[in-house]
Amino acid sequence: MDADAQELKKISGILDHTALFLRLLKEIAILYLEKGLQNKDLLSSPAIVYDYLKASLKGSTDEEFKTVFLDGRNQMITVETLKTGTVNRSVVYPRKVVERALYNHATGVIIAHNHPAGTLKPSEDDYTITRAIKDALKTVDIALLDHVIVGNNDYYSFRNNNWV
Repeated sequence: MDADAQELKKISGILDHTALFLRLLKEIAILYLEKGLQNKDLLSSPAIVYDYLKASLKGSTDEEFKTVFLDGRNQMITVETLKTGTVNRSVVYPRKVVERALYNHATGVIIAHNHPAGTLKPSEDDYTITRAIKDALKTVDIALLDHVIVGNNDYYSFRNNNWV
């Protein structure tokens, strides 16, 4: 499901319409998982958040930075992709995260990005940006609830590792 249309059409019997259909299946699955985030306390049901983030970030050849904005009941307000970067870097500014959190009237934020190479180990930059975003959000009384790194088959949660 992570292959693009051109890759799919290289397979014998796969034509334009079939390739498009297969690509749409992934998008439908992601929308289904996103719908499952609604009206749930996401801190007491973290597995559904991780499943959604894995599905939406896995397979991308470039780093993407997503933000899940939550209300006072830890229910999802919305999910936004704040930045798409290069194969090994996605630069996001804490100011932008704070701006979008205030715009969405969020009281909590979960940030996530993928590592296209598949590694789950946070880089020094990952720790630095997590700290910077957490500190920036704190100044406006918004909590950073987790930072999730998505690899090829799994994820790393800063919250589960007592870092957030």
